[in-house]
Parts: sequence; structure tokens; C-alpha cells
Amino acid sequence: MNKIIIICLTASLFLPIMAQGEMEPPENLEEAKGFGLEIIGQLPGAVKKIWREEVLPLWQKMWDWLKGQLQKLWDWLKAQLQKLWNCILGLLGREVEKVKSEAKEKQEEIQKSLWQKFKDLFK
Repeated sequence: MNKIIIICLTASLFLPIMAQGEMEPPENLEEAKGFGLEIIGQLPGAVKKIWREEVLPLWQKMWDWLKGQLQKLWDWLKAQLQKLWNCILGLLGREVEKVKSEAKEKQEEIQKSLWQKFKDLFK
């Protein structure tokens, strides 16, 4: 029973070929056997053709679409990260300037204090 189903399914793949007049349907069991062997012989070429002409182009289109979507996502993410980085640098920049000015004031105080102590040594 399984063989009959497989033969019917396989034959249905080649009905368009038979309709074009390239192959005739079998009339007896021996012709059916030969027909089956011929179909099996043509199957790798048909699968190869379908793979090359249908499957690979479809997968290539899907890959190109996915690649485009990932590129758009990366561009958006990169822009968001750049905004965040600029914000962080802005905040840190203000804080750094504040610390610099405080450090400079303390440095001046220390210098004055040291100078005063140095002058006090000679009094």
C-alpha cells in the first residue's frame, strides 16, 4: 500500500511533464516499473533544480531582509547609545570642571600656607 502511495505521489510530480507529451502513462506493470525507475532517475535533477531555482533564492531574500532589519536595529541602537554617552560625558564634564576648580583653590591655599610657613621661618 505504501508503495502505491509513493508511486502516486511521485507520478503526480511528473504529470505536467506527461501532459506536455514528453512521457506516456504506463499501460502494464512492466511499463509502470520502467516508468517508476525513470521517475526515480529524474528525481535528483528535479530536486536540484527546485533547490537552485526556488529554495535558495527564497532563503537569500529572507536573509537580505533580515540583514536589513538588523542593520536598521543596529543603527537605531548605536544612535541611542551615542545620545546616552554624550549625556554621561556632559554630566561628568561638569563634575570634572567642578572638581578641577576645587582642586585649584585647595592648591592655591596650600601654596599660600606653605609660603607663609616659609616666611615665618625667617622671622
